[in-house]
Amino acid sequence: QRQFGFTQWSGSSEMEWQIAPSQTILFGIDYQHDREQLFEAFNIDRVSGQTTRRGKKQGQETLINVGGYVQYQQDLFTSLHATLNARRDKHSIYGNNNNYRAALVYDGWQDVNIKLLYGTSFKAPSAIQLFTQPLFDGEVDGNAELRPERAKTWELQLGWRANSDTHFSFNLYHLFVNDQVQLIPVGANRVPQNRGQQRNKGIEFEAQWHRPAQQIDFNMALQSSAVNNVNLLGQTISEASDLYPEQTANLFYRWRISDAQQLGLHWNYSSARRASTSNIVLNGYEPYQRQAYRLLNAIWQWNFNSANLAVELHNLSNVDYSEPGFSGVDLPGSKRQWQLHLNVNFQ
Repeated sequence: QRQFGFTQWSGSSEMEWQIAPSQTILFGIDYQHDREQLFEAFNIDRVSGQTTRRGKKQGQETLINVGGYVQYQQDLFTSLHATLNARRDKHSIYGNNNNYRAALVYDGWQDVNIKLLYGTSFKAPSAIQLFTQPLFDGEVDGNAELRPERAKTWELQLGWRANSDTHFSFNLYHLFVNDQVQLIPVGANRVPQNRGQQRNKGIEFEAQWHRPAQQIDFNMALQSSAVNNVNLLGQTISEASDLYPEQTANLFYRWRISDAQQLGLHWNYSSARRASTSNIVLNGYEPYQRQAYRLLNAIWQWNFNSANLAVELHNLSNVDYSEPGFSGVDLPGSKRQWQLHLNVNFQ
């Protein structure tokens, strides 16, 4: 038996001051309070019902983050706009963290805009990564010594509105993550550790065609991810990441048949993907990958009076696919299925 839970509340406040027609400054604060009932595992005797604790007693842990930020925007010229942002977080475990963001936007060409962005960020480990306990062999054992992941991001975006119905956008990006958290096999379980550095670079494309009765949205991404790890000999090695496939694409079509009915189709493609590091270890350190797949989904909606009826069909072609998993098992994808939803509003 597992026992765990949490109580969380948060709040934020912002104030904007327009210093001049071309200058704006924004001040903001936010607060997050997360009280965690830490994970504990118990054995229960089927005959007597007696409960015996497995592992250590953990009790509660409160995670608090207080953040403050300031953002300055200015029109440098009629067609060139700049944004600067600075943020400071104070975390109850990881102390003070400073991050920054800068952006330039040029919109001097008709229906075309260019954006250049740079930013830094940090991500604190979750309570599960820090404090969880395994119930069975092969599960995750928490690591209270984890450090936050820190990232730097560069982006170049190009947007073009071809006409009132059609819009295109291109995005080039480069992401660098330091102290990346990975699940490493240790004994019979897996332990999250700061083991690597990850570099992502890629290009994203999006096209939209929107008319009153029909809409088409298409997006695709080509990306390359590499993770630097340390092997058992203390050597730094570079491996493909298992977090993202190198190629993805989505096509959405929506047809408004009438005021009461509409039909939607979604086609998705995902290229071959490297298996997780933990499963490759359990495979005798022999790398392997999950195969590419294509999925087709559909939805039909009918609105009548105060009710809404929807029929969803997933994986129409009944494709057999899987995602990288853990503990020697890759996660099987959902087979063909359908769902019926009926929502009724009582007034």
